[in-house]
Amino acid sequence: MTGRACEAAGYGELKKVLEGMTAIAVSAEDPVAPAKILKEYADKIESFELKGGFVDGEVLDVKGVEELAAIPPKPMLVGKMLGSLQKSLYGLCYVLQAKIDKENGGAEAPAEA
Repeated sequence: MTGRACEAAGYGELKKVLEGMTAIAVSAEDPVAPAKILKEYADKIESFELKGGFVDGEVLDVKGVEELAAIPPKPMLVGKMLGSLQKSLYGLCYVLQAKIDKENGGAEAPAEA
């Protein structure tokens, strides 16, 4: 029945993945979560195998699902991106401070008496 629904929706390529016993995992929020969960389960249970997937209108083969499962969680990716931005800003601040120090002749603030 799911195969017929796929054909009616224009996703006929997905029908070949649905042959035999099939489990389907769906997520409206995180497209990576189902791939991670199914990959983890497939690693634990020998009789369970990944067949393929479907993300953003594209049918994925087993390798595509495994690559999708290898993507770090969204909060980790956001943290890495923010860390990269912060590192760049710190670098800019150090360069600007070095320029200011060089123009001032390296003079330090006068000591208070």
